[in-house]
Amino acid sequence: MCKKLFLLLVCLYPLSGCAPVIVAAGASAGGAVIYDERSLDTIYHDAEITQQAQYNLKSDPALKGLTHINVTSFNGTVLMVGQVARSELRPKAYQLVSDIPGVKHIHNELTVEGLTSAATRSSDVWITTKVKSAILAEKGLHSAQIKVLTENGVVYLMGLVTQKHADTATNVARSVMGVRKVVRAFEYL
Repeated sequence: MCKKLFLLLVCLYPLSGCAPVIVAAGASAGGAVIYDERSLDTIYHDAEITQQAQYNLKSDPALKGLTHINVTSFNGTVLMVGQVARSELRPKAYQLVSDIPGVKHIHNELTVEGLTSAATRSSDVWITTKVKSAILAEKGLHSAQIKVLTENGVVYLMGLVTQKHADTATNVARSVMGVRKVVRAFEYL
């Protein structure tokens, strides 16, 4: 169990779309994730789905140099955002991710357009940080329940939440400077 928890934390740490995960050490069980409705197995499986999707997309020769794709998974639901240079690459990317075991649903938010610049990507990282901070500061919202991913100024929110929490998180994200639009990809409790 401890090894699995360690691997989970190692897998989750580098994922840019992940909200912070708060782990509390227990005297007997080894740890528990606070505020996350998913089981540890589901959290671990989501990290595996994300890593496999990233690998599939980056290693496909047809996509090399013609795409910028960010992908994350929450409760078996995958969110793909970014740009593809040609329209036939959008379904190709979808297929590469849909073949992964455990994927229940895919939000394919890829746009057919030129790839974003390094400056735009840096701005997106900053917007994500500001949105996550605003959600963390909002009373009644638990940041570990909501993943935030920003692409070209569009903020994507996903997670397992109530309708009230989804509405609150959406309003909080909309109020952050630099956000052009908010797209909800929530699963509701």
